[in-house]
Amino acid sequence: MLPFLNIADFKERIRRTQAALLKAGIDVAILSSFGDARYLTGLDGLPEVRPVFLVLTQTGDIAFAAPAIEAPIISMKVSEDVAKVAIRWVEWDKPGMARTFEEALVRHIGTVAPHAKTIGLDHNLAHEDHVRLENAFPDKIVKDVSAVTLEVRSIKDALLVQIVRYAAAVAQAKFSAISKATEPGVAEWKAASAGYLAAVKKTAEIMDGDEDHSPLSNGLTVMGSGPKRSANAHSVASGRIMQNGEHVQICCCTPHCLGHGMCFDRPVKIGRTDVPEEVRRIIKAADEAQKAALAAIRPGVAVSTVHEAAMKVIRDYGYEEGMQHGTGRAICCADTAIPRIMAGDQTIIKVGDLFGVEPGVYKEDVGGVRFGDTIRVTETGYEAITDLSLGRKEWNLVI
Repeated sequence: MLPFLNIADFKERIRRTQAALLKAGIDVAILSSFGDARYLTGLDGLPEVRPVFLVLTQTGDIAFAAPAIEAPIISMKVSEDVAKVAIRWVEWDKPGMARTFEEALVRHIGTVAPHAKTIGLDHNLAHEDHVRLENAFPDKIVKDVSAVTLEVRSIKDALLVQIVRYAAAVAQAKFSAISKATEPGVAEWKAASAGYLAAVKKTAEIMDGDEDHSPLSNGLTVMGSGPKRSANAHSVASGRIMQNGEHVQICCCTPHCLGHGMCFDRPVKIGRTDVPEEVRRIIKAADEAQKAALAAIRPGVAVSTVHEAAMKVIRDYGYEEGMQHGTGRAICCADTAIPRIMAGDQTIIKVGDLFGVEPGVYKEDVGGVRFGDTIRVTETGYEAITDLSLGRKEWNLVI
């Protein structure tokens, strides 16, 4: 394991999850979410070709259930002091071995929790696999355990914060490389590929030769240039040739370090010709909206208050109808985290919360912009995890 992946951190996460299962009245949880596996054991970088499960009871050890072909690599990636691969099945006839995952899981649970009455399954499981497991436990009550594990994953412990800091460093390296490669006449994908290589290099530096984790986990780059593509919040780098006098909106929020995501978004100018006046106005509105949201963040405030602070700026500029998403989202070790910074959500902000703050301003056929950053809530406000000033200088903006 990487030196910063402390076994004690994972054991504490497991303890919290088991306590949550007890409170929810779930005797055994069968988890298929890689977000849960990553959070509870550190497993990362496994191709999602065949189903892999993590089995937790309210007490005792946890175990992986995996096809025999995946068992060795899981054992290499995860310390046995955290979780072992205790359940295997094979895809051929072998005496004494289960042939399907449901057969293997029934055998295991019959051994470790013979008196279990309630089984928890998560919603990440494919529908047909969910049905197979429900049919395999006809005498059990089956509950959706997703909300329980999501709530536990949303606890921002020291390990999560540390890895998000690494992810932020990777994202910023990626952004800087894309910015440098952004020139008139260059295809979006070519600039994005420069960012991808920079991200891989930075991640490899953090992993420092570790053999059990891959730095190749940066995925697609969300970026769109010009009036049409930048106005779509989630355009993905394409073959479009970037033009002088345009801008490109770059999002570096994909998972960067051990599958952990974060938030970093910026507009970048293409060439030396200035962007159109209304694009400049949208940039100013997006910048001020993020600053208003950041100023509203502090412990004890509802996330909807932060959203409203950003929306007031956007409304004052006359761009309310162009808002395509909320003001931000919680940061965790998977794509799904709670809460989102949006209208109506009365979740109270706490010290230690991690958020991506990214209000956007979009106008069809003109362009779209968002300034997005990752922050950690402190006693008096927030600490910026990403560099708030990075990417603002070229627009003559200060933070």
